[in-house]
Amino acid sequence: MLRRVLRITDILTGWSFSVILSEDEPATYGGLLDEYLRRAEVDDLIRSGRISPDETRWVDRIQDRVFRIDDSGRLLPDPVEGTCLSNGTEPVEWDQMAVFDLVQTDRGRFLLLDLRIDRSDAIFNLNERGYNIRKWRKKEDLFDGFIEKALVSAYGREASRIMRLESADSKKKFLKAVGRRIWEADFELYSRFIGDRIRYKDGSETLENIIAGQGGICSEKASAMKMISDRFGFETEYLLAGPDAIGRFPVERLREMIDERDFAYGKKYTNYWQHMALLYRIEGEPVMVDVTNGNVPFLFLEGDEALSLVDSGRFVQVRMAEDVERFYYHSVPQDIPLSLLALMRDWIEAIDLIHVFDDGLGLLIRDDYFVWPVMYEDDRELVEELEWWREICRREGFEDVELLTDAERPGRLWSEFEERYPTTHRCLIEAFPYLRRRYNAFRASGEEGCDLACILLSFGREAWDR
Repeated sequence: MLRRVLRITDILTGWSFSVILSEDEPATYGGLLDEYLRRAEVDDLIRSGRISPDETRWVDRIQDRVFRIDDSGRLLPDPVEGTCLSNGTEPVEWDQMAVFDLVQTDRGRFLLLDLRIDRSDAIFNLNERGYNIRKWRKKEDLFDGFIEKALVSAYGREASRIMRLESADSKKKFLKAVGRRIWEADFELYSRFIGDRIRYKDGSETLENIIAGQGGICSEKASAMKMISDRFGFETEYLLAGPDAIGRFPVERLREMIDERDFAYGKKYTNYWQHMALLYRIEGEPVMVDVTNGNVPFLFLEGDEALSLVDSGRFVQVRMAEDVERFYYHSVPQDIPLSLLALMRDWIEAIDLIHVFDDGLGLLIRDDYFVWPVMYEDDRELVEELEWWREICRREGFEDVELLTDAERPGRLWSEFEERYPTTHRCLIEAFPYLRRRYNAFRASGEEGCDLACILLSFGREAWDR
């Protein structure tokens, strides 16, 4: 009898794994997904040699996006509304009998079911609270350890009392310690191009990344903080903010952009959702928390101070590489940030490149350094880019700027950076090859594509203070 193989692929993310089937299997497409995605016994499949250990990491990531999750984090039998299937390129129904195709390879023949999952019309239907609680349970020991370390570091022997969350004071101390620990992690994008190369991380993936010594951007860190909040029962909502996002929040315009998935309105409206923070209600008292880091101070504002920064003319001054920007915060209908997170997580295919290049975030923003990748086709472009950054350095009064074209031959500034932050430096160098390949796959115009160099900008304390 020919071997039968089921390959399951999530079209939006490209995540995929294959399973060798046994003789007695469900006969429908939905039945196979229930058996090998929703209820997959990964350890048994590995022991029996029916799945590659390298592919098992995609099983739980796909299952949590495909099947409905209740508020307690339990995976339900029904798919998220709007989820569609195809066998290869042919659309099929969940209750339809599964059909396998004969495949001939150098190693012999087998029967293949190439089952593809399209969630394009389902991404806005995810139950965020249930999703967060489910993700927490899968890494409970790791995440609980993170919380404990953050509280012990901040409060010592008081940590166990605060952990019980028995008073408003304990709850605020909990949020402040955990929020500051997340804020202390790098504001970075280099980790999108190493490891599993996840283009945009959810809260669980971001918290794992922070625990591993890396970080995330504002919305990823806010998602991690929101997952923690859902786990411990806090009442919270997302705030949206951005440079010069003053005045009334354009709810209908942004909803229209989300519904049509058309972002042609440009900076006039999208600057209102360039940044993300959280607003809590602790026994009725508002508490505003921003855990971004990079170029944003740690914000933990209580009571009237929190309210005075939201939906007002007040702003937070943010030091960017080229200039100083004013960030205005807004309380918004929660469907907008949740939809934005879904689009970045699942639908915008090049979100990693958009954040790095189009949004000007680069690969790393710290209070002392900024790392910017330079994609160039010839030496003339490289010289012009370096001169442009030197002019910014002179104009803004920054300490120094240096270009890295060969990781084996760093200059003084890059050598100092490596000595000060060896792990971050190693991750950056590791990210370069895949970043170059990914950029060229999406954006390069010539056949040979672009080469990659990297700018390191040292702010200097005086310029940062200004």
